[in-house]
Amino acid sequence: MTAKAPSSRRVRVLLADDHVLVRRALRQLLESAGGVDVLAEVSDGPTAVAEAQRLCPDAVILDIALPCLDGVQAAAAIRLLCPKTKVLLLSFDEDPVYVRRAMLAGAAGFVGKSGVDRWLIPALRRVLAGQTFFSLSGTYHTRKLPASAPSPSPSAPLGLRDSLRSTHAPFTTWLSRFWHRLRSARQLG
Repeated sequence: MTAKAPSSRRVRVLLADDHVLVRRALRQLLESAGGVDVLAEVSDGPTAVAEAQRLCPDAVILDIALPCLDGVQAAAAIRLLCPKTKVLLLSFDEDPVYVRRAMLAGAAGFVGKSGVDRWLIPALRRVLAGQTFFSLSGTYHTRKLPASAPSPSPSAPLGLRDSLRSTHAPFTTWLSRFWHRLRSARQLG
């Protein structure tokens, strides 16, 4: 049995990246996929949070290295203010530390910019379907989120709820093993 598409409604997206050329390329990629409306483009973290609260998009795509408020902090704030909005983080640096921070902030996905042309659309589709999507070095990991996935809390460290750590424990274990294998393979050379 295959899952039905939730609806034919267009997906509403907010883009946040401090480089105008990257925002233009992301917009073109999203709009060429069809069924996506980019509601706004912003260049810093505080504006991303404000626009997410004003527009209530289906998804926000954030660069992790935004000025004034980084993408991880902005993701945590957006998840608090707009719990139904899915957050995808993008980064040129695919360090697993960033992926872990993204997960702890409540992001539903992380895509390295080196693979954005290949993985952004599948990542967006999966997170909107209630799954996670974390891509590292050309591979990805996805799983279904629990029905009541926790949102970050301002009282927890880094604005995160402790239970969020246990929600992503299987992925964190996989990520540690993956990173260890990748480092070992690079050393063998």
